[in-house]
Amino acid sequence: LLLFLFLVDSPITLITWVLLLTITCWIYLGYRAKKEYIDTFRTSLQRMMVDTDSIELNLNEPSILRLIKEQLRSNNDNQVLHTLLLLENSDTLPVAEELRMLLNHPKADIRLRALKELQDFEDIHWIEDVKELLNDESPEVRVETIYYLCMHSDDDPSSVIQSYLEGDEPKLQSAALGCTCKHGDSNSEDPNPVIFDQILENLPENERERTVIKAQVADALGFVNSRKLASHHLSNLLDDEHRIVV
Repeated sequence: LLLFLFLVDSPITLITWVLLLTITCWIYLGYRAKKEYIDTFRTSLQRMMVDTDSIELNLNEPSILRLIKEQLRSNNDNQVLHTLLLLENSDTLPVAEELRMLLNHPKADIRLRALKELQDFEDIHWIEDVKELLNDESPEVRVETIYYLCMHSDDDPSSVIQSYLEGDEPKLQSAALGCTCKHGDSNSEDPNPVIFDQILENLPENERERTVIKAQVADALGFVNSRKLASHHLSNLLDDEHRIVV
């Protein structure tokens, strides 16, 4: 503009055309830059090169949202898991449906991550879908399932927990115990010590289930306030024949 205004005796019409040309070029370059950014970001996601601890995705940006949905629907389990890790610090409401679909994913880590993201949605309740995970093979998924049901049920959370603690399924009792200890307030009272005794005295006959339940009880004891309660059971569990329990 300085060139045309002061060095060239040009009419205003010519200056207008120069401005229009410049703006057109700027818009085109901006479009190309955005497209290149999206392509680079897509490649980085596919190669899992994006640092999951240093990024917060803006899912209100349509192009980013499409890309994340594409990755969550990928057949590559590692890509899906990496994308879920990227979403930890983001508002995931725009991909709620994709997260719900991942509850049926064959990989336990992916089911667990998707379930944890869905726990934060206050206005969306998929209780019936989540209830299917009560019999999940992963003990961590069962714990987070009960936590989800406590958060989204119309009943009082303590009554939901109590219903599973007083049930007759050892794996759900241990999951409810784990949920109480992990997600309970640090100042809240410990679960009734009798519950620990009941679970450990009524273990199922299936060797794998027995091992998982004992390991889950040991994990729950790491969160109780009572050192006496913890040491009483942990001293026995440390002598268990299975390494995962120890």
